[in-house]
Amino acid sequence: MMTRGNKLVILTLFISALFIGGIGSGEVVAQSCETPSDIGDCTGTLTGYEDLLEAAFVITKLTLQYAGMTGLFIGTIIYFTAKKSSERGQTGVWLIMGGLVMIALYFGMNTLVEIIKYVGKGRDTYSP
Repeated sequence: MMTRGNKLVILTLFISALFIGGIGSGEVVAQSCETPSDIGDCTGTLTGYEDLLEAAFVITKLTLQYAGMTGLFIGTIIYFTAKKSSERGQTGVWLIMGGLVMIALYFGMNTLVEIIKYVGKGRDTYSP
């Protein structure tokens, strides 16, 4: 069960990751205007959203990769050092399986995102 302190720590880490990862790194529409009173000159871009999505993708990718490897490594150690403790051996097997699933999700997510990026470019960029 999560206590109030644990929830606060997790929330703080999440907010810090968002701010460090690139929420404020995009171009704001008002900053690209020559005169703020005339909005006809403004050119809006999706750079801020693309940066935010890219930061979320990188964070998710790194989390899946390193948490999966850590789970696999620790699970293997716990399983082989369990001796006659079936509960400890079961915990090791669950960590191994969780690590393998995270690694599989890491490769699957990378493949899916690359396919979506390829499809999003359109037919113009494909040259056989």
